[in-house]
Amino acid sequence: MDDAETVRKDWSKKGVYEALENLYNEVWVYGIREFYDPIQEYAIPKSVQDKIYFTGYIPRKVPDKKALKQIRKEHRLKEGEKLVVVTAGRGGDGYLVMDTFLSMLERESSPPPFKSVLITGPFMREKIFALLEHP
Repeated sequence: MDDAETVRKDWSKKGVYEALENLYNEVWVYGIREFYDPIQEYAIPKSVQDKIYFTGYIPRKVPDKKALKQIRKEHRLKEGEKLVVVTAGRGGDGYLVMDTFLSMLERESSPPPFKSVLITGPFMREKIFALLEHP
C-alpha cells in the first residue's frame, strides 16, 4: 500500500504493533516471505515474529457439500439464492468500495437475487462505519 517507512510510522501511531502482540495468537501473511518480507520491512518485533505464518498463495478451493450446506444454513439462504461477500482489506480505504456496493443495491427497484455480507477491515473509523450502517 505504502512504502515501508510510511507503514512503520502509521502502525506505530495507530498502535498496530501492540495490537499484534497483545490481541492475536497468530498472524497469517498471504504470500511468500522470500518474495516480500514484511517482518523486515515493517520492523516487526521478535515477540510478534513468532506468531507469523506465511500461507504462500492460497489456491481457490471449493468447499465440500457438507460445508456448503452449513454456510447456507448459517446465512439462511434459500435454494438457489447466492451470497455476495464484500471485503475491504485493512479498512482505511474500504468505505468507497462498500458505499458503491450499497448504493448499487439501493438504486434497484426490487430486492437483489442474493444476500450480502460486508466485512470491514480493522482500521475503518467508527464514524465511517456508521455511514455504512445509516447513510
